[in-house]
Amino acid sequence: MKTYFCYCYILLLTLVIVSCKSTVVQSDDIITRWEIHANNPVLEQTPAGFDANHFYLAEGKVLKVGSEYKMWYTGGTNYVFGDTQAVHLATSPDGINWTKAGPVVYRGQPGSWNNMGSLNCTVLYDDGIYRMWFEGHSSAQVHNGIGYATS
Repeated sequence: MKTYFCYCYILLLTLVIVSCKSTVVQSDDIITRWEIHANNPVLEQTPAGFDANHFYLAEGKVLKVGSEYKMWYTGGTNYVFGDTQAVHLATSPDGINWTKAGPVVYRGQPGSWNNMGSLNCTVLYDDGIYRMWFEGHSSAQVHNGIGYATS
């Protein structure tokens, strides 16, 4: 009797697995190939500009609001050597030609949770308010948490 229930359980389990597998839907319209823009990069450091001494520009996040693209990105000098980074903003009419607005979220005060920098943000446009979540560093090796800001 025990063997009979065991076989019934295995049969039932097999039928459940087979029926679950058959309901998985795969889409043929998934984007599998990207065409790389011929004139990359579309945003880079500006010689003699406010960001001329930046070690990097990274982590761009783009949001289109109305007819304008907005990109928030991390820019800064090399924080491993004690320098800092900030969240910057650039705007564009087409997503390719960008105008830098400069830093919008800076590092915090000495001793604060983000005294080495603010970076790696995510932005949401919600009922006329920009809501930003960003990472804070308090030393070259510590990521101290996620901050929140509005504009």
